Amino acid sequence: RDPAGQVSGIPMLCDPACGAGVFLVAAVEFVSHGYNVSVENVVFSFIRGFDVSAHAVASSRETLQALMLWSGVPAADARRVAAAAVVVCDTLLAPIESLNLQLGSGPRVLIGNPPYVKLQNLPAAQRRQLLEAYPAFAKGSFSLSLLFLMRCLDLDGDGVCGIITQNNLF
Repeated sequence: RDPAGQVSGIPMLCDPACGAGVFLVAAVEFVSHGYNVSVENVVFSFIRGFDVSAHAVASSRETLQALMLWSGVPAADARRVAAAAVVVCDTLLAPIESLNLQLGSGPRVLIGNPPYVKLQNLPAAQRRQLLEAYPAFAKGSFSLSLLFLMRCLDLDGDGVCGIITQNNLF
C-alpha cells in the first residue's frame, strides 16, 4: 500500500474468454490473499473478464458474486461489481482501443483457456470476419486459441500473457 493507504503494484488481471469465470476466481483469491485486499476491491479494481457469450458472462458474474457473498459483500454490491468486471465482448473482433480502454493503463496479466474451436467449424459469417481481421492466419487449419494469443499480444501496456494453448501450436 502507498502512503495514502491505496493498493499499488497490482496489475489488471483479464481473462479474454472468461467462460464461467474459473480463472477470474483464482485470480481474485490470489490477489486478495497475497496483497491483503478485500475480495470486493479486487474484483472492482483489478479484474476484467470478456466473453462473446452472454450465457458465459452471466455464469462468470454469478461465480464472482458467490465469491463476494461468501466474503460478506452485500448482494446488491456483489451484483453491481460483478456486472462492471465481466462484460459481453468479442475479444477477437472488438476494436483494440475499446479493449485497452476497458483494461485501463498500467501493467496487465492476461490469463485464460480460450476455446480450441477450429475456424472451419464456425458459422460462415463469423469465419469471414475472423479471416479478414487475421489475414496472416487465413491458411491451414487452426483454432481460435491462436487468435486469442495473437490478440492478447496486440494489447497496449506492459505485462504478461499466460494462455493455455494446444500442444501443437508451437
